[in-house]
Amino acid sequence: MGGPGGSIKSDKTITHLMNTRLCTILFSLLAAISPSSCSPARSNHLSRSHRSELERPITSQSDDSSSSNLPSVVPIVNDASPSIFPTSWLASPIDAHASALESPDDFMWGRSIVMSAMDSYPSWLLQRNLRCVYVLRSVHVYGTPAAGTNSRDCVYLRLQPRSLALARADLAQAFRADLVQAFHHEFSSTLLRNYGDMFPKAKWYQVNPAGFRYANQGVGGAAGRTARDTDPQLVRQGFVNAYCQTTLENDFNTVAARLFLQDNKFKEAMSTSPKLAAKARMVIEFYRSIDPFYTGQFFGVEDLLENTHR
Repeated sequence: MGGPGGSIKSDKTITHLMNTRLCTILFSLLAAISPSSCSPARSNHLSRSHRSELERPITSQSDDSSSSNLPSVVPIVNDASPSIFPTSWLASPIDAHASALESPDDFMWGRSIVMSAMDSYPSWLLQRNLRCVYVLRSVHVYGTPAAGTNSRDCVYLRLQPRSLALARADLAQAFRADLVQAFHHEFSSTLLRNYGDMFPKAKWYQVNPAGFRYANQGVGGAAGRTARDTDPQLVRQGFVNAYCQTTLENDFNTVAARLFLQDNKFKEAMSTSPKLAAKARMVIEFYRSIDPFYTGQFFGVEDLLENTHR
């Protein structure tokens, strides 16, 4: 985590560059659409739909990697040396290790994807809580391959090389979605750790079924379970899937990531489960306590929250 002076200087520089580019885009768009359709939600933030259109790195439809020359708010690197992990992680039982992406094109593609995911956060929040994001070919902790993990100020993400899906656009899109979800998932852990006093843990426990206890299993204990699936039986109990029953943190991570993705299956699950809707509301309130910009409207679930019982 950098010093305050350096962070402020970096933020101003990046903001100036982005604002210059955004102004050019905005003037072009305003010629074709009404002014009211792109009014900012706050002075420092665009609404979610226009953030994705205007603040996302400008790329061609076929190649995300063209954004690689744009500055990132937080360094994004492809480095698999042991020094990227906290020293305590190198020994058993964590035994953290990684492998780097071999293709520079794959890394540039992954970098642009992470930058688009970062658009969902104000720059101050990223700079204050992240020192670096590692985009890698593989990440292993506790003897298990992981889609991602996090330390106090770093996020480590696995990217499936795009070269494995050159002939399958749907597979490339799945790789992209996995990386975006992993970033939101892991960064939510960092925020939960750093702003834990703002999270209503007691209320969260009260939403869970009577007598329920998390298995308190980390990555190793969750082996074979996936955070992608949605289990209709568990949804009624307030869990997206079995992975959410391993720890409170994994439960929180999954809800947060699904909210940021604006996942339709998750929205449908919320509409049928007051318990899951209550957890989504607590996650949104947690993010809003960090920055008021995070509302039900930002996450695209405002109507669902109003229509489900507290």
